[in-house]
Amino acid sequence: MTVLFDEALRIATLAATQLASQAGSPVYIVRDLLGRCRLVVDDRERAVGAGLLDDFDALLRNQLEAYAPEGKAAVSTAALFDAADQLERSSYVTVGGPGTDVRLVERTLMGDTWIQPLDATAVSNRAHRVALYSIKGGVGRTTAAAVLAAELAASGQCVLVVDLDLESPGIGSLLLDEGALPDLGLVDQLVESNVGNDVAADCIARGRDLPVSGFGEVWVSPARGLVRPGYTYLPKLDRAYLDLSSGSQLGSFAARLLGAIHALELAVAHRSSRPSVVLLDCRAGMHDVAGVALTTAADTALLFAADTEQTWWGYGALFAQWSERPDLARRIRERLRMVASQVDVSHADEYLAAFVDRSASLFEVLYDQAAPDDDAAFSPQLLDSSAPHYPLPIFFDERLRHVDRDSLRSAVAMDFIRSSYSSFLSSVLDLVGE
Repeated sequence: MTVLFDEALRIATLAATQLASQAGSPVYIVRDLLGRCRLVVDDRERAVGAGLLDDFDALLRNQLEAYAPEGKAAVSTAALFDAADQLERSSYVTVGGPGTDVRLVERTLMGDTWIQPLDATAVSNRAHRVALYSIKGGVGRTTAAAVLAAELAASGQCVLVVDLDLESPGIGSLLLDEGALPDLGLVDQLVESNVGNDVAADCIARGRDLPVSGFGEVWVSPARGLVRPGYTYLPKLDRAYLDLSSGSQLGSFAARLLGAIHALELAVAHRSSRPSVVLLDCRAGMHDVAGVALTTAADTALLFAADTEQTWWGYGALFAQWSERPDLARRIRERLRMVASQVDVSHADEYLAAFVDRSASLFEVLYDQAAPDDDAAFSPQLLDSSAPHYPLPIFFDERLRHVDRDSLRSAVAMDFIRSSYSSFLSSVLDLVGE
């Protein structure tokens, strides 16, 4: 039978476990962009015989088939230029069996931002950042972001809304008239930062289509700028995602996105006052933009969901990846909060009860497996309304389908918006105020 992608890793893991046991040293499985697997033995403290490596090289070449790497399939760090240093700086997942030290290193263009967060605590006095994310589209996430921005501003806060959906920009056009868009957008800030240009001041505009009283303000950084002769967008997309410094976080996409968000905050502060809340409207799906937002940028991450098999499968795949990194799971789990979107009021209690069960099952892999009386463990009960798995409901109203920029100002003040979003808004305001 032909060896496929997943089977190749299983084969490589079994071989790596055997090699680590016989060599008495850690073994790295380095999986390249195509999924081909190479074993690298860390021989800095204990020498590894060439014969042993040759045996495993022959074994892997025979078993991995198309997923055998070019060159040797089993090598030592001594045989590779700067290999030990590179491996030490790599993020890995422990995959070996008991008593062995086997580590998986993924060499990928995308996807590592979900499991390799940066430390965002270095920026002091920054705004509380709220990421709004959905594994699938069509759940009302962007409309909820606009309503939340209006509620925060109505409470007197300065709010910055950033459109992180670069492939399908939405929140910018919902909050700003076409003529009110700034000259540039977030994609421009990311591209210009590649060459050291800071254009954040040209990437923000004040939103004036929401009913805000008192000192509250809404500022918007759309994904794109004002359409005009000579302004392009598509050629910038790939360049926005570049990782500019291999093996270093200084020029990584994650670091540049964090820097762009901070620069936008400073630009708003220069024009008005420092934002107290930043709303990050993320692209749906397992994209690196959302990876950065959820694992690094956000202080609160709202996970929008409908009770469907597709939704739970998608979140399940994501949570499974997080669970492989216990340090990451502990770091992010308390900032997550499920949102049950588009809940039908006619059978809301039944729907939400089923939702809680599915959501709690999803979060089990991130919670501590401990006795109920263990106060140090983070393992919320099923009906704990403050738990990450316990959903914040948004109730569906047919009129929500027709909310656009032209109707947004009047819609957010209407009773149907208040009744649909009341519980969601009050809960998020509490989370932001914590």
